[in-house]
Amino acid sequence: RRVIGRVWQRVDVAAPLANELQIPVIGMKTTKPGFSANYRPWEFRVTVTDDLHTTAVIAAFKKQNPSIKKVLIVGDTKESVTESMVKEVWPKYLKDAGYEIQGSIGFDSGTTDFSAIVTKIKDAKPEAIAFSATPKGNPVGFAKELAAQQVKAPVLT
Repeated sequence: RRVIGRVWQRVDVAAPLANELQIPVIGMKTTKPGFSANYRPWEFRVTVTDDLHTTAVIAAFKKQNPSIKKVLIVGDTKESVTESMVKEVWPKYLKDAGYEIQGSIGFDSGTTDFSAIVTKIKDAKPEAIAFSATPKGNPVGFAKELAAQQVKAPVLT
């Protein structure tokens, strides 16, 4: 119990330990496709995986923005759940939907100054931005800096 209490926020650390100890662990943010399957029978999730909801998000975005063809991927690459979105999920499902990926820009959770990151985004002149971050990734700070630098590209998140 003592060890589990210390790693409760990191289900990627807790799940293998739960299997070893044969005790259940419930992941609150285990949205990475395939994660739970790797740790059965002791790891469970309370969310759907990113691959399931991302296709619906992209389809709705495409319907609302039919002229957009290129997307820049931006997100927190320090947290495993959002790193998966930036490096695997967004690229696959955006390409499957016919979008050209303009590249990706990663940052670490805990970032408070997004000025340099948003300057890179602005220089890339994206038609749209696919963004992924948990609250630790400071999405509000990111949005404020987009507004401050007058980046008008629509954002999928």
